[in-house]
Amino acid sequence: MIFMTDFYSATNLPVSLVCVTDMMRKADNVLFPNNTDLDRFVEMLADTLNRDRHPRSTAYIDLHRLHNGKGGVILVYKKENDDDSVVRLSYRKVKSILEYDADAGDMFDISDRFVDLLEEGGAS
Repeated sequence: MIFMTDFYSATNLPVSLVCVTDMMRKADNVLFPNNTDLDRFVEMLADTLNRDRHPRSTAYIDLHRLHNGKGGVILVYKKENDDDSVVRLSYRKVKSILEYDADAGDMFDISDRFVDLLEEGGAS
């Protein structure tokens, strides 16, 4: 699972970035079940940007994955060769899911329950 977090948006964005920014804002603090869904989300962002931007615009979206494979960030730039992104959304791979058991007085990994739920729901 992948946890989306730390949404950032600059002020005074071009109108052509409003829909992409809204999509990223809605994805903040949500889980994606796998990399395939994350990649599809980034494709949807790119499709939306291509649809909304002005013909001469060089705005683009970049998916930067950390070398350790544990996370990354989706970046939106207003134009090519910009040093600073104007919209960002970070993500981290979820290592495990813990639940407190009052009888045992300890935390236990319950990740396998969520994998079962995802498989039942048809996610890979």
